Amino acid sequence: MPGPTLVGLTGQPAVIPLLKLNDNGPATGVLKTVTDGQGNDTALKLSSSDVQLLALNNTPIGATTPSTGAFTTLSATGNVTIDLGTASGSLPSALSSAVVLNAGNADGVGVAFQGNSFSTTVGQQAFQIEGRYAGGTRASPAATPAGARIVELNALGFGTALTTTPSASFRMIANSLWSGTNQETAFLWNGTVSGSTTNSQWMFLSGTGLQISPAGSVVGLFTATGLAVTGTLTNSGNVGFNGKVAAAPPAGTGMTLAQVITALINVGILS
Repeated sequence: MPGPTLVGLTGQPAVIPLLKLNDNGPATGVLKTVTDGQGNDTALKLSSSDVQLLALNNTPIGATTPSTGAFTTLSATGNVTIDLGTASGSLPSALSSAVVLNAGNADGVGVAFQGNSFSTTVGQQAFQIEGRYAGGTRASPAATPAGARIVELNALGFGTALTTTPSASFRMIANSLWSGTNQETAFLWNGTVSGSTTNSQWMFLSGTGLQISPAGSVVGLFTATGLAVTGTLTNSGNVGFNGKVAAAPPAGTGMTLAQVITALINVGILS
C-alpha cells in the first residue's frame, strides 16, 4: 500500500517518503500532524512554494491569499463580527448592509478600539478615523456631491426595543459640490429633545458662521460680522461691553442709543 500523501503539495510526487501524514481520524473535523517520518514535527521546514493552502480550519480562504503568512486583503461575503462576550448571548444583527464590522463584548464591558503611537514628532496621532466619499463608482470616481456625509458618528440605544435610527449624530459633510479648487465642508450636530423619538438639527457650523437651532428652530446665527437672533433675547443679569459701543440711530429717526434699546425692550426683542 502506498504511503500517505500531502494534498496541496506542488512539484512533488504523490508519495513522499521523507514526510508522513498521521491519519488520526476521519478526513474532516480532526487535525492531521505532519512529521519527518521519525515523529519530529518541529524539525519540518516547508517553503511557500511547496504548499498550496486549500483551507484554514476547514474553511476555504480563497486563491489570492498571500503566501507571506499575512492577509493584505480580507474578502468576506458579509459583515465581519468580533464578539468577545459570546457567553452573554448573541449580538444584535448588523443594522444594514453598510456595516462592515460588528463588534461586542461581555455584559457590563464596553467596546473600545485602541491605537498606540510612538513618535518624537509633535502632532502624531495615536488613533485616526478617516472617511473618503466620492461620487460615481469604484471604476470611475466622480466629484464629491454637496451634502455627502463624509464622516458620521451616531448614537443609538433601547427604548422598548433596540433602536435602529440615531437619536443623536455628528456629521462632517461636503457643503457644496467638490472640485479641484473647492472642497467646502461643514459640521452638523443632531439631537433629540425630551419627550420625542425624532432627531433634528441642533447646530450647523460652516465657513459662513454657526447656526444654533435647538428643537429645529433657528434662534441664533453667529457670523463674521456679528450675531443675528431670531426671537427674544433674554438676559438674566447685566450686559457688559468691553470697549466702545458704536450705535448709529436708524436713518431719519434721530434716536439715541438709549432710545433704541428702549424700543427693542418695548417690542419684546430685548428684555
